[in-house]
Amino acid sequence: MKDSKLIRLLKTLSKAEWKEFEKFAASPYFNRGRNYIPYIKELKKFYPRFDSVKLTREHIYSALYPGKKCNDSVMFTVTSGLYSLAEEFLIQKEVESNQFNKDLHLLSQLSVRNVDGIHNRFFQSIEKRLQSQKAGKDFFALLAELQTHKVQHSMKGNYEKSLAENVPARGDYHIFNFIVVLLNEVRDQVVLKDNYNITSGKDLSGRIYRAIDLEKLTEYTDEHYPQLAPVMKTIVKCYAASLSTGSIYFEAKELIMQHYNLFNNNLLRELILIMEGGAAMRLNSGNREFIREWHELHRFSVDKRIHIYETNKYIHPLTAHNMLNMAFWNKEYGWIEYFINEHQTDFPGEFRDYLVNIGSVYLHISRREFNKALKLLTTIDEKLFSFKKRVRSLLLITYYELGDYELALNGLDSIKHFIDNNKDKYTELSKDSSLIFISFYEKLLKHKFDGTELNLRLLRERIMREKPSQSLDWLIEKIEAIEETISANK
Repeated sequence: MKDSKLIRLLKTLSKAEWKEFEKFAASPYFNRGRNYIPYIKELKKFYPRFDSVKLTREHIYSALYPGKKCNDSVMFTVTSGLYSLAEEFLIQKEVESNQFNKDLHLLSQLSVRNVDGIHNRFFQSIEKRLQSQKAGKDFFALLAELQTHKVQHSMKGNYEKSLAENVPARGDYHIFNFIVVLLNEVRDQVVLKDNYNITSGKDLSGRIYRAIDLEKLTEYTDEHYPQLAPVMKTIVKCYAASLSTGSIYFEAKELIMQHYNLFNNNLLRELILIMEGGAAMRLNSGNREFIREWHELHRFSVDKRIHIYETNKYIHPLTAHNMLNMAFWNKEYGWIEYFINEHQTDFPGEFRDYLVNIGSVYLHISRREFNKALKLLTTIDEKLFSFKKRVRSLLLITYYELGDYELALNGLDSIKHFIDNNKDKYTELSKDSSLIFISFYEKLLKHKFDGTELNLRLLRERIMREKPSQSLDWLIEKIEAIEETISANK
């Protein structure tokens, strides 16, 4: 019984949901005259783990029907009924969570029952509320659904007039929603390719995207739907900035800075992440201007509290990690200190210590307190793969700065084994970037501490031809420091 569908489902309920489920099951409307409360109360004794050896059909039956022999048929019937009731409970929770769908269902009923006065006033209130609320990912889908209902309801009256007034707008709203969905699909395919090396021959969304003139789309929106144009234009430009190079990135940035208050936090955060993808694409193409641009997006996100997820009230640990890394690359040490001091309560509890410590490591390095940095790095609790990669790179930097040749060699050997043992977790881009850094680091290390001959100018030029990274920029600084020493000693 422990592995039954009913138990697996009941395990997912929170304490508050369990109380709601008991009330739900007690309702004659939903329980269809069957009393499931005694069964629920018996099962509650095993909540939340449901792993007791007593959790058997025989034990439950004896509690429900004292003195009677277990009847498998009765247990099957009552268990099946309770499972169906639990499913209905989840359906009702989902229905209750979506106010717009509830309103749409009520509109449909009012329309069918021909209470047009009540219907029309209710429709106007929904339409006004929808158009005034901040846009989310489903904004145009909701407009399209509402307009579809409007068409269906209005056809009960003047058929030709309803077609002329309502059908074109219904089509436009559906197209607007399609464009948003299409852009999201194309962007997801780019992410899969760039980050996970996943490609597919199925590229219908990409073909349609390449055939659409997005500039004409935004012009059309400006002309016919001026109240919706800022939302549509901002979304389109942000996605386009992540899918193509050029000045469109700065157009998108200007729009999102100007119209951020038109979007809810979930969509706004997604648009910022999409813009980060555009910055990363340009940076990987060698445009070093986007080292700063990427960090500026982070500052904007933190200033407006866009980075906080509304569901759990925390920032994603990888987002916080990336914010710290980019601030370190930009030498924004004051911002790092502000971020880990003022926003550490925004970090998820299980990752908080790591994020605060990695920010502290950056501050120690900036102050040339390398022993303190090393102490933190060797005791830091790495919970995610990205964290492990970063700590190993920072250890190499710290060993070099401390002048510990043996530790640096050991660190090189360790990171090589780490890459080899985690091939499946590296993308080609991140693996190549790590191997390039290691190769150049080893050359510089042996030159500085072992006297191995090295043409520093050529090494610097080779590094400059690679995709920019904070680690490679650090190598360039070390090369320049050696060159200055050589020049001063001549």
